[in-house]
Amino acid sequence: MIKYIFLILFVLIFIIGCNIPVTQQVEVTEQEPELVIEKTIPEHCIEILSHNKRIDKHGWITVSGEVKNNCESQEFSHILFTIYDVNNNFVKGDFTFGLMAELPAGKTTSFDKTWFEDYVINNFDHYKIEGGN
Repeated sequence: MIKYIFLILFVLIFIIGCNIPVTQQVEVTEQEPELVIEKTIPEHCIEILSHNKRIDKHGWITVSGEVKNNCESQEFSHILFTIYDVNNNFVKGDFTFGLMAELPAGKTTSFDKTWFEDYVINNFDHYKIEGGN
């Protein structure tokens, strides 16, 4: 008889155990989106604000203008020139610095670059100008 009682208990436990829904407890946590701060760094710290070309009475060619330092630190006021002829062929690459060679952040300075070489004077048609870093 004890055998039957154990058997009945076992069957009841089995039936009760099968009828209990099995759930898995999952902890849900919300993750804050990762904050990404991107700094926009100018392609060139030195921005050309203005420039113009003039030819003096000797035929010398001068490009003058003004530059600004757009970076957060002091930079050299490096100005790059590429000179082309009337057919858009490269004549000469050159550079200069502004009057204030080391330009504090946010400040401006003027510049002048003069060419007096015959080859440049005779072939100068147009130029490309850009600020260096």
